[in-house]
Amino acid sequence: QLETGSVDMVCSVLRLLAKAPGEKTKNALVTTFEKYADQPEGSAAPAYVAANCLARYPDDSRVLDLLVNGLTSCHWQLRMNCARSIVSFQLPEEKMNQLLALEDPYAKDALVYAMKNK
Repeated sequence: QLETGSVDMVCSVLRLLAKAPGEKTKNALVTTFEKYADQPEGSAAPAYVAANCLARYPDDSRVLDLLVNGLTSCHWQLRMNCARSIVSFQLPEEKMNQLLALEDPYAKDALVYAMKNK
């Protein structure tokens, strides 16, 4: 259903999947994030939801890398959801400082906003 459903349906399925965390759910969230992150604004919503749901996987370096890449997205909502998930990981100060040093000023703004509003 994730492959052929409407954007709204995919988002609903992701929210439902997120209620049962596990390896299969994580893989579905990662795949969905990768598939939809570069779509036009109206079609990228599944990536926004996936970024939010990936907050449940703080110990997976692949998830962290994906979310860090999402910080530089052209989609504001994707940046914000990635930043919120990253902040929820409670990374060591050194790692957060590295992220705050990203060259993309909007990525830094998203992280700072997420840190202030957690």
